Amino acid sequence: MALLEPVDCNQVDSKNIRVRGITTLLLILFIVQVSIAQQYNVVAPQSFVAGKAYPFVLEVENQNGLDLFHSEEISLNMTGTTQANGLIKIKKGRAMYTGHSSGSNTLGISSAFFSINPTVNSNSIIEHSGIVSTNQTWSANSVHHISSQLTISSGDTLEIENGCWVLLDSAVNVVIEGHLKVLGTAQNPTVFAANSESGWGGLIFASGTGDLEYALFNNGGNDTSRAYGHSGSQATVKSDGGNVLLDHCFVFDCVGKGIGSQNGYLEFNNGGISRCDMGGEFAGSQTLVRGSHILDIPNDNGIFQDDDNDGFYFAGANPSNDLSVVDSCVFMYGKDDAIDHNGAILEVKNSWIEYFEHEGIAASNQNSVSVFNSLFKDCEQGIEAGYGSPTVTVNHCVMVNNDYGLRFGDWYDWGCWGTISCTNSIMVNNNVDNVHNFDYQSNGPINGAITLTYSIPTDAEYDAGTGCIVGTPIFNSEYQLEPNSPGLGTASDGSNMGLLSTVITGLEEAIEPKPADMIQFNIYSIDGKRVASGNRSAEVMRFRERSIAGVYFVEEIYPTQRLTRKIAIIR
Repeated sequence: MALLEPVDCNQVDSKNIRVRGITTLLLILFIVQVSIAQQYNVVAPQSFVAGKAYPFVLEVENQNGLDLFHSEEISLNMTGTTQANGLIKIKKGRAMYTGHSSGSNTLGISSAFFSINPTVNSNSIIEHSGIVSTNQTWSANSVHHISSQLTISSGDTLEIENGCWVLLDSAVNVVIEGHLKVLGTAQNPTVFAANSESGWGGLIFASGTGDLEYALFNNGGNDTSRAYGHSGSQATVKSDGGNVLLDHCFVFDCVGKGIGSQNGYLEFNNGGISRCDMGGEFAGSQTLVRGSHILDIPNDNGIFQDDDNDGFYFAGANPSNDLSVVDSCVFMYGKDDAIDHNGAILEVKNSWIEYFEHEGIAASNQNSVSVFNSLFKDCEQGIEAGYGSPTVTVNHCVMVNNDYGLRFGDWYDWGCWGTISCTNSIMVNNNVDNVHNFDYQSNGPINGAITLTYSIPTDAEYDAGTGCIVGTPIFNSEYQLEPNSPGLGTASDGSNMGLLSTVITGLEEAIEPKPADMIQFNIYSIDGKRVASGNRSAEVMRFRERSIAGVYFVEEIYPTQRLTRKIAIIR
């Protein structure tokens, strides 16, 4: 089940009747769900191009949607590929895999749980280079070869329909000054892949805009002239001053970074990034990432390397000091930090971070990072406030089985002047220290650097803090407290310490829509999938009329704020 933060306002509708304040109604929605068998779903192209890579995504779902507690390795039987067999590694419900066609007209990938049998795409290859100076549509299932840089001019739109194959030569980029729209589907995603073994470049939104759904990006980020930032590599999809929305997009097996942004705006929802030089790097930008997996950065070969291969790297704030957000994401296995914060304004919530060689979250330089309802497990440090003066706020988190759970200070002798304020959290079974305060420049702790309240620190220096308790927490498999555990009902807000319940149990009064002010809305299902969007509040009502029963989250965007409310649709 996804980890969810309670929202502030709600609205329940039964057809056209508005009902408010009925907690029981929401509980019934969850109780009466009919259990369904675990499902293995593939997001895979219906066709393949002979002799080229064939990427696909595997997702495991249960009655609650994506099964975030399912991990396994599955053997693959493969025909018509350069690999006779393979192994796909599911980590917390998702996996990404690249097969390679041998050049024959048949291709098959099967396992005990699923089978993929695409047909060879025999459509004539359409050649492209230079400038797109008029609106264009690339029709479904067509094949396109881009031999040199393609630029979409300002004011023009390129629309790419589902099942298209876009093959790019070595280090070749698509530069978007106008608008790019990709209309892939779960049953037939659009593919961007290398035309040869040498990786292609990237999609670069240079003041342009993009709206991309169900796209697979494979073997990109290979233009060294576009390399930048912390790890010195190109981003396969990058907002370079542009405005980009990626929904159900997957970037994997890339030479460079997965995604990136410099002085732009980027959203990445319900997708995945795997086996890239870095998951993503964002400088002076606003970035929103929701419901996504960042796995095996830069790979999972078991050989340690230290080349700044972070899951995400956030550097600096944008000029308007807008908040960047990582929400309901899984970070699993990496050779540096899961999230490296360097002077950004960042919020991380409802996320699971596990098996990173260095920090789960490393904060440094200045500005702030707030962390809510998230787990940090089997890292060197769970949450760290390092050099400079970052402000770190932690609420309802669990840090377990790391070397250090909550840490002020880092391995540098550059000086640490920031603060950590931690409440309602649990630090336990960390190998070296559950709560650690040590600055290498001054060769000792910094007084007042850590404020810890209403928590289970499991540390003699902090056990007596306001509202703190001593005891051994008892977790279930989702790292929430069992009914007989210390910490039940003892948080500052009267809830449990550590991770909050994943069941929504309360309703508040709804905030009325403001159609005159609303810029945009997005509607997400309970498992984090975006199911509708628009820019007029009337469309929310139309969504209610056509949707199935369930609980949804509506994000309403206004000129000065973002509001989130949950709605229950009863039929």
